[in-house]
Amino acid sequence: MSGQHYVTLSSVIILTKGLESMPKDLNSETSFELTRTMTSKMLNSIINRLGAIETSNSLLISTFLDPKFKNIGFLSESVAERAKKLVINIVSQKIERDTETTSRQAETTVDLAINEASTELAAKKIKLSIWSHFEEKKSGCISASVYIFLKGYC
Repeated sequence: MSGQHYVTLSSVIILTKGLESMPKDLNSETSFELTRTMTSKMLNSIINRLGAIETSNSLLISTFLDPKFKNIGFLSESVAERAKKLVINIVSQKIERDTETTSRQAETTVDLAINEASTELAAKKIKLSIWSHFEEKKSGCISASVYIFLKGYC
């Protein structure tokens, strides 16, 4: 039940059920007791080894998601419904995780924007200070007096 150039997981349930049906069909077609005994043993062996194949969540999901099989890949409607619920749960969990991540990212972005705005306002307060004109003049005087001192005018 494997292949190199195509996906095979979704085919496992269908192929297993096909293997189970072959001895049943052969048993109903034959009139020889030896053939019936042999096909019954084959069927029992297949059921013992592969009978609980529809309990595997990964097989159910892959069969359900394969467009070739969808709901008809299962023996009963209840198993198909179970596969559908599994897929819905996985998708809804993914959406919830993505929503939480997006929400956290949005909160971080808002926090950064608030911090940037606060920093910008703090910088503007310094520029808009009553003393800003005096501070500019003072720094100009200091640099002028340093220039004069260095040139030897003092």
